[in-house]
Amino acid sequence: MKSMEDISYVVSRMVFESYGVSGLYEACHAQMNHATRLMKYRVPEPDETDLGLTPHVDTNFITVLYQGQTNGLEVQKKTGEWVTAGLSPSSFVFMAGEGLMAWSNGRISASHHQVTMGKTGKTRYSFAVFTSIKWTETPEELVDEDHPLQYKAYDHDEYMRYISKTGLEKDPLSLKAFCGVN
Repeated sequence: MKSMEDISYVVSRMVFESYGVSGLYEACHAQMNHATRLMKYRVPEPDETDLGLTPHVDTNFITVLYQGQTNGLEVQKKTGEWVTAGLSPSSFVFMAGEGLMAWSNGRISASHHQVTMGKTGKTRYSFAVFTSIKWTETPEELVDEDHPLQYKAYDHDEYMRYISKTGLEKDPLSLKAFCGVN
């Protein structure tokens, strides 16, 4: 878990640096919270679909995922096509969540993904660290004529209550509905 948290810090810092706002990283880092989850996907019965986790985007800032020995993570391309993230057993996946999408003013898209079990006949285990920040606000440096502000600043806990109440937790447009700029 500690290694995965460290990965989230390093990659987040790299993102800040790549957008020329590295001076804002420490304030963001101070707000970071981590939640960990061990997930078990059982082998589907012959009459069941092989979908282990329905298509969704993560509501948090970033996710670091370790999927272990059994592949199953699929990511949707901008064309709508689903592709398998065929990774080696020692790989970690860094996925952008809605928080990073809002922070980057839409320059980074939240990863639309799902888990399929296929016909491996194996139970799938994965481990994830979900990193959230309490207050998400697009840096003024990322707003310009070519990139007008897309999201108002928001509190992550309020957003979680909103999607829980509205039932939009699997909708990739729920953040737009919550704090999008028209």
